[in-house]
Amino acid sequence: MFAVLSAVLIWFVLPLRAAYTENDVSAELYSVDEFDVESVMDSLPDTVRQNLPEGDIFAAEGFSEAFSADYFFSLIKSAVSAALSPMIKTMSLTLGLVLISSALSALKDVLRSDSLSALFEFVSGLCIMLTLYGSVSSLVEAVRVYLTQLSTVISAMVPVMIAIGTAGGSISASTVSANAMMLGVAFVETLAANGLFPVLQLCFGLAVASGMGGGLKLGGITKLIRGTFTWILGLISAVISAVMTFQSSIAFRADSLSMRAVRFATAKAVPVVGDIASGAVSAVAGSLSLVKSTVGWVGVIIIAVMTLPVIVSIIMTRLGVTVSCTAADVIGLEREKGILSEMCGLLGFLAAVCVIAALMFVYALALFAKSAAALA
Repeated sequence: MFAVLSAVLIWFVLPLRAAYTENDVSAELYSVDEFDVESVMDSLPDTVRQNLPEGDIFAAEGFSEAFSADYFFSLIKSAVSAALSPMIKTMSLTLGLVLISSALSALKDVLRSDSLSALFEFVSGLCIMLTLYGSVSSLVEAVRVYLTQLSTVISAMVPVMIAIGTAGGSISASTVSANAMMLGVAFVETLAANGLFPVLQLCFGLAVASGMGGGLKLGGITKLIRGTFTWILGLISAVISAVMTFQSSIAFRADSLSMRAVRFATAKAVPVVGDIASGAVSAVAGSLSLVKSTVGWVGVIIIAVMTLPVIVSIIMTRLGVTVSCTAADVIGLEREKGILSEMCGLLGFLAAVCVIAALMFVYALALFAKSAAALA
C-alpha cells in the first residue's frame, strides 16, 4: 500500500514542480500558450480573423476590453452594411417586377384576351423566379461554406479542449466532450454536404411548380418539408447536447472524486510534502480554470463572428423579399405574392439551419467554459 501511495504521490507532485518556503506555496501555473491555441487561429478563415480584435485574443488580461460592447456593435454594423447592398438590389428588382406585373395585369383586362393574360402571368412569374434564384442560390452557397468552416474550426478546438481538460485532471470528461463534439462536427458536415441542397432544391422546385403551374397550390407541401427537416435538425442537436450534458456531468464528478481522493491520501500519507502538493494543486487548478474559461468563451465569440454575417445577409434579403411580397398583396397579384412568400419561407429555413448548428456548438463551448478543473 505504501508503495502504491508513493508512486501516486510522485506521479502528481513531480509535474507541479512544487517549491516550499516557510509561508509560500508556488507551482508552475498554466497559460493558454501551452495548449497550442495557434492551431485554432490557423483554422479560421481570413474574413473571420480580420474581424477579431488585434493581439492575443486568448489572453485573460484585457479580455473584457477586447470584446467590449463597442466591438460587438461595430461587428453588427459592418455585417448590416455588407448585407445592405445585396438586399437593396434584390428588393429593387423584385419590387420593380411586381409593379410591371401590376401594369401588365391592367393591360390584360383592357385587351380581354385569355391567351395574353396567361402569357403575361407566365412571363411575370418566370422573371421573379429567375431574379430570386440568383439571390437564394448565393445565400445557399454562403450557408454551405459557413457550415464547412464551422466544422473546421470546431475540429481544431477539440484537441485544445482535450489538452486543457486532461491537464486539469478531467480525463474522462474531456474524452466524453470530445466525442460529443466530433459527433456534432460529423452531423454538421453531413448536413452541409448531403442534407441541405436536396431539401432546398426540392422546395424551390415545388415553389416554381406552384407559381408557374396554373393553379397548383403546393405551398403546404413545401412548408411541411421545411418544418419536418427543421424539426429533425433541432431534435438531433438537442439529443447531442443532452448526451454531452449528462455524460460530461457524470464523468466530471468521477474525475473530481478521484482527484480529491488522491489529494487526501497524499496529504495524509506525507504530512509536510502532502500539504505542499495540495496547495500547489489548488494554484494549478485556479490557473487551468482561468485558461478553460478564456478558451471556451473566445470559442463562443468566434462562432458568433462567423455566424453573424451569414444570418444578417439572410435576414436582410428576406426583409427585401417581404417588402415586395407585401406590395404584391396590396396590389392584388396572388401568383406573384405566392412566389415571394415561398421564397421568404426558404430564407427563413436557411437562417434556422445556421442557428441550430451554431447553438449546438455554442452550448458545448459554454459548458466547457463553466466547468472547473477536476483538481479543484
